[in-house]
Amino acid sequence: MSSAVVAAALFVMSLLPSMAAPVADDVLGAEPAAVSYLPLETDILNPERGLYVQVDLVNETNLQWVREQGSVIAFAYVRLDDYRNSAIPDTFLTNLSRGFDAARAAGIKIIFRATYNFGIGEEDAPQDRVLQHISQIQPLFEQHQDVIAVVQAGFIGAWGEWHSSTNGLNEPAVELEIRDALLAAVPDTRMVQFRYLRDIEAWSPTPLDEGAAYSATPQARTAHHNDCFLSTDNDAGTYSPGSVVDHKQYLEVASQFLVIGGETCQVEFDTNLARRSCTVAREETARFHWSYLHEFFHMPTLQIWKDQGCWDEITQRLGYRYRFETSRLPQQVLAGATLTGDVTIANDGYATLFNPRPVYLVLNGPTRVEFQLDADPRRWAAGENTTLALAEQLPGCLPTGTYTIALWLPDASDSLRNRPDYAVRMANEGVWNETSGYNVLGEVAVLPGPAAGCFADDDGSVFEADIEWMVEQGITRGCNPPANDLFCPDDVVTR
Repeated sequence: MSSAVVAAALFVMSLLPSMAAPVADDVLGAEPAAVSYLPLETDILNPERGLYVQVDLVNETNLQWVREQGSVIAFAYVRLDDYRNSAIPDTFLTNLSRGFDAARAAGIKIIFRATYNFGIGEEDAPQDRVLQHISQIQPLFEQHQDVIAVVQAGFIGAWGEWHSSTNGLNEPAVELEIRDALLAAVPDTRMVQFRYLRDIEAWSPTPLDEGAAYSATPQARTAHHNDCFLSTDNDAGTYSPGSVVDHKQYLEVASQFLVIGGETCQVEFDTNLARRSCTVAREETARFHWSYLHEFFHMPTLQIWKDQGCWDEITQRLGYRYRFETSRLPQQVLAGATLTGDVTIANDGYATLFNPRPVYLVLNGPTRVEFQLDADPRRWAAGENTTLALAEQLPGCLPTGTYTIALWLPDASDSLRNRPDYAVRMANEGVWNETSGYNVLGEVAVLPGPAAGCFADDDGSVFEADIEWMVEQGITRGCNPPANDLFCPDDVVTR
């Protein structure tokens, strides 16, 4: 221990009256109380899921309207028509960066797609120009990955959907090179979506499985978007004619671990109404684990779902819909003891979270303590229950009193971590704290623990009793909040 710490301790002790440290009785906590939670029956504005709207990310500077109208995810066509034969100018990139900033201020996330046109027969760009543009946008992908939900491949062909290229970009070798450039440019925390199953299967003939999921490999980051959902039997070429059954079987497996979304379309609307029915819509959104859907296209198809009564069900179940089923938590626990129990979470959605996200158990009362759990919500499978076993060591000097126990799923990025509008809300009545972003499970009383000491790094020190006395007097709480289980006796006193 440094002489500065010792001197400070003795000086403070000389000014305050002596007080013997009370020794708590060895109180045993009651049996964990089993609690069931009521489900919420309405839709939830949860991050990275649901109905999307389109925004102009280059020219709009205020995107608050997106959330106000009931969406937290927005699609951005980034039009590069004017730069088919030149680099993207700095002014354009500056405006694009400003658009990402506007998304962050509005509490939404972006589905990003760059394209050189908006229709069949319109030109795209030569391969070297595409690769140049990807490299120019790469710094923005890195800078703004916190508000990027997913990147769609774009760049090639009509609407950036990877068909009808006017520059020979649909050659397999060219597509592969552009795919690899995109995967290198987009941070490995994010996936890149491609339209056609023939491409995805050519790159990875065996479907992605649980063991390889959520890694940084190309296959684990190669996801799918369908821009003509429920149109023809092959969804206007999304599935190759003659391979529809095989493609769907492949996608059914892989989509458990990838982000899937898109829009319906007008192709063969009048001649294929049966495929647009609620029966098929319910089956395929669930089977292929859809996370997001265009709210305003194709309206006649969406109107069928509204008329047939499945619209609310589909919109509520897009993506994940995590819900507390039951918990078993102690009613009281000793400071310094291990808080044990479990929480069972159901997933009523079609899919799971697809971007990384931590899970914390939070005790909030006289002070706040958080514990990061060994849990990955991307693996809380659709239609299944997941039980989290809790065994969290409380700080020995945790102040006594009543604490709420909550589950907290903040955004993984430092920039959004403390934004409750980016935290995940459980689909339960009465658990959500919109100020903190916590999902409250219940309460626990923290009682005085045995005199085993507050800190793990002062054991055996000749000053241990003095340090504990300073804790009791409120002079120190520790040096590593929020856990505060260390005193850092060798550090220099700063105040």
